[in-house]
Amino acid sequence: MTAKSLATGVVGDAAISAAAAAETSAAFASGR
Repeated sequence: MTAKSLATGVVGDAAISAAAAAETSAAFASGR
């Protein structure tokens, strides 16, 4: 695995986590 692919994976994981957190927050805020 190259450093570039490793960095891309880390950024991708962070983006997925952020999206999931935002979705959870939105659902909680809307009372679901």
